[in-house]
Amino acid sequence: MKKYGLLIAICILTSLILPGSLSAQTTSLSTTFTYQGHLTGANGAVSGACDFQFSLYDALTSGTQVGSTITSTNVTVANGTFSAALDFGATAFDGTDRYLEIAVRCPAGSGSYTTLAPRQTVTAAPYALGLYGLEVQYNVTSPNLIGGINGNNVTAGVVGATISGGGEPGLFNSVTDNYSTVSGGGNNRAGNNSGTLSDSYYATVSGGRNNSANSEGTTVSGGYSNTASSSASTVGGGSSNMAQGNYATIGGGLSNTTSGGASTVGGGDTNTAEGNYATIGGGRNNTTLGDYDLYATIGGGYSNTASGSSSTVGGGYSNTASGHYATVSGGLSNTASGLWSTVAGGEYSVASGTNSFAAGQRAQANHDGAFVWAGYTNFNFFSTAANEFSVRAVGGARFVSGIDGSGAPTSGVNLAAGGGSWSSISDRNVKENIAPVDPQAILQNVADMPIATWNYISQEDEIRHIGPMAQDFHAAFGVGEDDTHITTIDADGVALAAIQGLNQIVEDQRAEIDDLQAENSALKSRLDDIESRLSAVESVVQPINESSLMIPALIFSVLAFIWRRKG
Repeated sequence: MKKYGLLIAICILTSLILPGSLSAQTTSLSTTFTYQGHLTGANGAVSGACDFQFSLYDALTSGTQVGSTITSTNVTVANGTFSAALDFGATAFDGTDRYLEIAVRCPAGSGSYTTLAPRQTVTAAPYALGLYGLEVQYNVTSPNLIGGINGNNVTAGVVGATISGGGEPGLFNSVTDNYSTVSGGGNNRAGNNSGTLSDSYYATVSGGRNNSANSEGTTVSGGYSNTASSSASTVGGGSSNMAQGNYATIGGGLSNTTSGGASTVGGGDTNTAEGNYATIGGGRNNTTLGDYDLYATIGGGYSNTASGSSSTVGGGYSNTASGHYATVSGGLSNTASGLWSTVAGGEYSVASGTNSFAAGQRAQANHDGAFVWAGYTNFNFFSTAANEFSVRAVGGARFVSGIDGSGAPTSGVNLAAGGGSWSSISDRNVKENIAPVDPQAILQNVADMPIATWNYISQEDEIRHIGPMAQDFHAAFGVGEDDTHITTIDADGVALAAIQGLNQIVEDQRAEIDDLQAENSALKSRLDDIESRLSAVESVVQPINESSLMIPALIFSVLAFIWRRKG
């Protein structure tokens, strides 16, 4: 074509296929695109075989070449029209303007190339149009990708930012820090909103509206007006939640706050987890307090407070665990304020002593180690000493230590309502191997068994008791579980058997006494008869008025007469 002198070329780009990485389609595309043009010379449209060279630049004139020059030989030109497949590589098109420079020689293989002017602007093609609204902001570190409404924005100087879409007039999504992401929604922000580049890297807002992830590694998955403002904090969703502590998490709900490091609120309404590693499962208006009170937990409920380190409120309403390691399981207006104290439940109960335990209604365990159980009666029931076991059971109490195959109690003790002593189960139907005892042998063993007064080592010396030693009791009677205990039922049984033995002795002696009494009665009758007879004799002897020497003889005669009668 040199014979034509200056070539006049009209080059028209009618189709451009951009790299598959910029496509919104699911088909994987190559980086090759087709260029079609129209070539004319001095005599009109060119026909024949020509050689072409294609070079890509970043400016219409001068500028820097992008990629290598592509040479296409023996290209068929039909009535001025030709096409060529071009591939400048995956990095050639980064969203900034590109210009194609073409050189040609006709016929193919002849002479030198002639550069056509002007360079051709690389314009959008069908796949590129399919990504309408998607902008790539090129930088040498990591390009930013902005989708959605025109107005979604990335702060100048930020790299690796992504806005997948969303936004609406006046409610634009924004990324203000490096490698941060807004997936969609409206008026969401990933970054610290300072207006300048900061260190809030890798923040993510997945969707929703008015959400902010404004510290390094923070995440807001969705919802409305949620904020994750401390490093690696997370809000799953809900509304008006604020994850302010480092590594803190809010699952969802409404107006919940985590301000302690690694603290968690699962959900609910207006819950606040202030202490480090604190947890609130849900409920409403629950609070864990204290900058240095770690590991506090509230399972749920309403208006509960856990302010002691490692304290726990399981649920309920208006309960407080303020002692370190204290626990309130639930109920109403209960307080565990002592170290390692526990309120199992109920209402208005207090465990204020160290290692104290309270449960029921108005149980007050105010001493260290006190255990207080208070049944349903609307009066306070107080502990009275440390390590005391106190139970208010106005309906009675029972301990069952054995059952039969149907679950019915076979052994145990009962305290009747209003009663003052324990009664053991002693039904004949729950006993076996019944054998009689020898009451007098029991009595003799009781008589032989040492009985002493003593005090327990655990009590003061002046607190005295009386009774046998368990070893002596067991040796004497062979009853009970071992030789170090005396059960009340065995002690009572021995006492009853001894009483029976004593009664037998009394009955035997009573018979002897009856015999003696009968004999005495007979002797008395005979003596009365003698006295009567003696009176008769005296009445005869007295009138005789004989010499006193005759009286002894007379008396002797009378006594001789009586002796013969007795004989």
